[in-house]
Amino acid sequence: MDSSHLYERLALAYLFSFCWHWRKVCQVRDIIKAGFVDEFWSIGNGDYAVSGCYNWLREKRMQMEWYKSIWNTIAPPKHSFMAWLIANQALRLKDRLFCYNVASDDLCCICAFNPETHEHLFQECLYAQQVLKIVLCRLGTHLQGCDILKQIARRRWTSGRKHVTTTAILAVWYMIWMQRNSARLTYQVTSPWVLAEQILNSVRSRIHVCKSKSFSIRDRLWLSKVHML
Repeated sequence: MDSSHLYERLALAYLFSFCWHWRKVCQVRDIIKAGFVDEFWSIGNGDYAVSGCYNWLREKRMQMEWYKSIWNTIAPPKHSFMAWLIANQALRLKDRLFCYNVASDDLCCICAFNPETHEHLFQECLYAQQVLKIVLCRLGTHLQGCDILKQIARRRWTSGRKHVTTTAILAVWYMIWMQRNSARLTYQVTSPWVLAEQILNSVRSRIHVCKSKSFSIRDRLWLSKVHML
């Protein structure tokens, strides 16, 4: 055996025995092998597949009550995505930016009285409360508290009314986030009554797009009563 073949074999032996990447691949193999028993995944059924591996790794989690309300056919996807970020407290608000020395203070950009957290900006801020109150009053309902979506899910309303009310709330949260950014960059905030009217108009336009598919006669009567149809 010449020296070139010897060096090649030594290089391969080093690669498979000591390479960090190869050790990680072997570790992942051992982890995955623990969930695949008797040619079936320990969670779920079926032959080996990437989707089965993913479901086994993430395990089964409890589905939140507001899940179907947020991801409905009426609400714009960007509003639903924003609500999902809020629910998971994933927005980079000033309370976090201040901890990382990115912001000079942690006060709310709109009211400048309390620390800007998810709870404050979308629930406790007087500006957000006022906008939400105006919108909900126009829809003929009075909801308050930190679990508004849960309250809607438990109401004995038609699915259409639940979806429309949830869509309005998601629009409020989305517009509050836009106003927060405007207050931080330009130091300007729209009047609560003007903003509420913009939100209602956007919900009204979504209703006109989806009305032929999603609403029953009872839903149409309610929408006509609150002047949304």
